[in-house]
Amino acid sequence: MPIRMPVTQDTDTLSLLIQGRYRQLQRIASGGIGNVYLGHDEQLQRRVAIKRLRRDLAELELPTDSAWQEAKALAALQHPNIVTLFDFGEDRFGAFFIMEFIDGETLDQRLQRGPLDQESFVEIARQALEGVNAAHQCAILHRDLKPSNFMLRHLPNGGINLKILDFGLAKFQETPSAQTSRQDGHVLGSIYYIAPEQFENQPLDARSDLYSLGQVFYACLAGRPAYQGETVFEILNLHMLGTPARLEELRPDVDPALTGWVHRLMQRVPAHRPHDSAEALEGLYEWMRSRTSSLVQPTPAAPVASPPPVPIARNRTPVFLGLATVGLISLAAVAGFLLAGKEKASSPAAAPVAAAAAAVHTPPAIPLPPTASTPSAAALPATLEVPSNAPEILPAAGTLDPKQLDVLRGLIGQTVTLRGTPVALGENRAGTITYINFTQDYRESVALVCFHEDDPEGFRKEYLERFLGQNITITGRLDEHRGNLQIKVTAAADIRTPAP
Repeated sequence: MPIRMPVTQDTDTLSLLIQGRYRQLQRIASGGIGNVYLGHDEQLQRRVAIKRLRRDLAELELPTDSAWQEAKALAALQHPNIVTLFDFGEDRFGAFFIMEFIDGETLDQRLQRGPLDQESFVEIARQALEGVNAAHQCAILHRDLKPSNFMLRHLPNGGINLKILDFGLAKFQETPSAQTSRQDGHVLGSIYYIAPEQFENQPLDARSDLYSLGQVFYACLAGRPAYQGETVFEILNLHMLGTPARLEELRPDVDPALTGWVHRLMQRVPAHRPHDSAEALEGLYEWMRSRTSSLVQPTPAAPVASPPPVPIARNRTPVFLGLATVGLISLAAVAGFLLAGKEKASSPAAAPVAAAAAAVHTPPAIPLPPTASTPSAAALPATLEVPSNAPEILPAAGTLDPKQLDVLRGLIGQTVTLRGTPVALGENRAGTITYINFTQDYRESVALVCFHEDDPEGFRKEYLERFLGQNITITGRLDEHRGNLQIKVTAAADIRTPAP
């Protein structure tokens, strides 16, 4: 580990020579963790980027041994979608990092011109996930993925090379409040993309980065963050209890299977997200392979920088918790987040996976998505049937695998007919809602939701118990609450038995 040096004077001094080799020149960017300077490698005669911790962080926070070990592992990692770390250490100004210099723009700057079209989004998502997956294979988490940490370099052939910045550097800043809020209450970048378990001071793993990636991908398609508010409290509350506007509604020009994949990354509960970055990447690869049969390059309906405008809608929040409960949960979460001590971090999930591709490759041409809002029958799993005469999906109720659930998430807001055999009933604590479940684990299927006030007599638990073990049919609007798929039943008479 580098020797700790006392922090002195301003680091904006021009022509500062670091380790007798790296010439620190003018400051070119500032961020939550520190400042970035243009530098020159006197030995190899090349431009470099030099990142330093902010002076207040360098004075108050001592990098841990594990932080330096992670920096060493990152320096050994070579990947086309991760900015290369050449060197690192400490001097009298604090910690410094000598990195590859990228001449381009950040994803955040690109999104200021509008959301991405489907083809551009898929390419950016692929490169971002390949870089994240490569780091996860080396047990390196990012912890602060956001649009400003993705650099886009435009290639001579018209393509884009994405580079992820600051991998592992968030660990050098153990107190997250400095990068997420100011004393005046205004919100800064990271808060829009941070995983709920991170501000709850829970252990982190690969799924925490996936949540942040999902939020970044949502912003790429919607042109804005999924959750918006005026204060830290409001935005953190939405991360915990909110439901973002469905991308299928905001971007009907994008394939619902693709937007469903994004929404799965954004699930509040880590267990509802892909197991690791390799699984998430394979989901994207599978979507891309399904398009290889078409060799027709799409013709966008509008310029790339100007997809259909996205309406600004208030985030829908669940109605199952009272306002007092929401306030208490939010206050506790924010207090834990803003006053947290050391970050508890664990290694990414250690399932054996294939390493990410080591070179940039050009994906197959991506055809325009179908104009119909319902996926074609060929795109659905065998357990789902699409009737030819109605825009309804009939899942065989029971345990559904993640791919089937993703297909259904692409149908949020549509009328769905469900057939199956209930195996369990559940109630909320207030006894005002009864759930009819088709599996013992309601997260693995679709649940029926019965509000007692809608049918006080028919929705009594003892009455609904008669449906257990019987084949039933129900038609209703498919919705999502805290990552779980549900159909609201308006009256007991709507539950038809026996199933036709």
